Amino acid sequence: GGGCQGAGMVVFLDASDTQCRTSQEPATHKVRAASVLFPLLLVANAGSGANAWLTGPFTSGFPDFAAAAAPKASPVRPPAAAAAVMCPPGYYRKAVLVFACGESDGEVYIPVTNASTVVVSLPKGVRNLKLTIEAFVDVEVSVFDLAEGRTPLLQSRDFRNQSASWRGTNITHMSQGSKKEALDFSGTLLAELTVELTGDSAASAGLATLIYSYDSFEDCPQVPVGCARYNVSATRSLVCDWSTWVMTEYHTVGSAWTAFAKEAAAIPFHSWYDVWYRWPDATPETGANHSLDWQASFKYIDTLHVEDQMVEPREFAMAYGLAGTGLSLLNWCTWLLDNFSSVDDAWA
Repeated sequence: GGGCQGAGMVVFLDASDTQCRTSQEPATHKVRAASVLFPLLLVANAGSGANAWLTGPFTSGFPDFAAAAAPKASPVRPPAAAAAVMCPPGYYRKAVLVFACGESDGEVYIPVTNASTVVVSLPKGVRNLKLTIEAFVDVEVSVFDLAEGRTPLLQSRDFRNQSASWRGTNITHMSQGSKKEALDFSGTLLAELTVELTGDSAASAGLATLIYSYDSFEDCPQVPVGCARYNVSATRSLVCDWSTWVMTEYHTVGSAWTAFAKEAAAIPFHSWYDVWYRWPDATPETGANHSLDWQASFKYIDTLHVEDQMVEPREFAMAYGLAGTGLSLLNWCTWLLDNFSSVDDAWA
C-alpha cells in the first residue's frame, strides 16, 4: 500500500492480494501482479532496502537517475551526532534521547531557541544518569515531575537552590563555565522525569550538544524507550504528499535543496524539523497527517539510500520526485504482467 493523497494518479502495490492499481482505479479493477516483484520497487518498500531496484536485473542499462538528479552538495558536512542507541527494525527514533538496557553513553545535537522548548523524557528505572548541555547560547534547564504538576524540582536560573531530593534520587545542577550546564541524577529514577531546555537568547537558532551517560536501566523494555513503531506505508504516503508540495513550491530539486540545506552537504536529524515544517500540511493543527511526525518522515527519507541519520542529496532527490513516480511504476508493472507469465520468467 502507499501513494499520494490528492496527488493524481498514483500506483498502489498490494502485496497481500498480489495486485497493483492506481489511486484513480476502483478496487474491483485491479491488475494482477506477483508479490515477489514488489521488493524491487522503490516506492513499494522504501525504508527497507528497496533502493536495490536501482541496480537490480530489471534495470540493466538504465541510468541511475536518482544519483544524476541529486543536487551537488557543498563539502561542508554538518555534525552527525545521533543517539548512541539505534532503534530496532520496525521502529524509528522519536525522542531526543533513546534509552536501551544496560550501561550507555553518547551525545546528540538539539536546536535551542528562545521561542521553543526542547523536552527530554527520562524513563523510570534509569540509574545514575548524567546530562551535560553545551551550547553557543545560554540554555535554561528545568527538571519536572509532571505527575506532580508544573512546579519545577530544579531550575538552573534559581541560584539559591541547585540541588533537590526526589523520591530517593539526589538531583544536582552545576554550571561548568560559560554556556555549559550539567545535571546529575544520583540513584535510580522511581518514576518518569522531564527535563526542559530553553535557549535564553534572542538569536533565531542555536545548537546545543547534549551528552549523556547512565550506569544501568532496571526493568527495561525490549524496545528502547524513545523509539516508536514505524508505519512505512503511512509514512510513504505522507512523504509523497510532501513531494507534491515541494515540487510545486520549488521547480527543481537543486533549488529545493539550496533552500533547505543552505551550505550543508547533508541535513542531519536535528535539522529536519525546520525543513519538514515549512510544508503547511505538516502543521498538526492544519494538516491531514497529524498522527504522523517529522521524525517518521526523516526515517523514511534517510533509508532511501544509506540510513546514517543524515538526509543526503541523493536521498533528498528521490523523496523530492516521489510523487512523480506513480504513473511510471504503474506502466512498468503492467508491462511486466503483459510480457512475463511468472516471476521466474521475469527475473530470468
